[in-house]
Amino acid sequence: MKKSILFLSLSFMINLNVNAQKAKTEEQVATFEDGTKITYSVLDNVGDDQLRNTIAAFNQTDDRNISCMSLMYGRLNPDRFYAHGELGFMLGTGFGGINVGGTYFLGASEKNYELPMSIRSSSNGQTETRYVIKSPAVKNRHFGVNVEAGYKRYAVMDNNVSVEGRSYALTSFSSGEIALGFGYLATKQALFKVDGKSYMGGSHLFHLTADVLFFPGAKFAYTTSDSASAAVPLVGGDITNGKIGFRLLLQGQTALKFNKKSNPTSNFGFYYRLGVIKSDFTAAAGAQLTSSGICVVAGLGFFFSFL
Repeated sequence: MKKSILFLSLSFMINLNVNAQKAKTEEQVATFEDGTKITYSVLDNVGDDQLRNTIAAFNQTDDRNISCMSLMYGRLNPDRFYAHGELGFMLGTGFGGINVGGTYFLGASEKNYELPMSIRSSSNGQTETRYVIKSPAVKNRHFGVNVEAGYKRYAVMDNNVSVEGRSYALTSFSSGEIALGFGYLATKQALFKVDGKSYMGGSHLFHLTADVLFFPGAKFAYTTSDSASAAVPLVGGDITNGKIGFRLLLQGQTALKFNKKSNPTSNFGFYYRLGVIKSDFTAAAGAQLTSSGICVVAGLGFFFSFL
């Protein structure tokens, strides 16, 4: 315990509030409490100025299965929309579906906030000093109508269904999905040039949607194991939760900070997804919450952004 307290006491941070302006600034000099001077300039601090194109690959669990992988392409146009397309792939069974859509912006606002940025760190034995400046920045916010359309294929091989004592084994299930609702998007961005040579910063994009879901065109196939089940066909109402559902979804991306000697035109980081969905089919769900069809949606992976 004493060693931990000693180690923590040897690590400290020096902060400095600066009067940087929005958007690009001339080179400035930050003087810290220990006398250290660092030159820097703010090249960008407006959220919507971040890189426009994103490719993300991640694993997710939803009403399909925890084995479902996704590959997504997203495009941000701050004046009009945030659009995306997504391909699903399930381990062992292949193609998992396709989805396209996005949020069409009806309004926007911005919020000024103070952005802390560590522009240098140095170590001397167990002592680490981080030099942090705090600069004004702009968070951009957009809201509008969210619309999506897709097709889902489920991993249901040998998924047994029992109806009034009759037994069926599903061999396939697929369904259309249409989403209509509300969308909100927020962006943050930072890019600093330090000592005239290193570029540091990152970006964040947050997307919230609340949708009503419609499930047209469900198709399924099954096998029977006895004469009783063979005599009575399995119908959609026996295995689905209705034609209407809902979804509340948080998703976004956070870029790793970069430190390069050339002006960055790309970055990478973590992509995340978290929410709940009430879908038409949950027999193969990886994280089902209730018998009425409500499931967890969760995903985590990497993304790459570029101009």
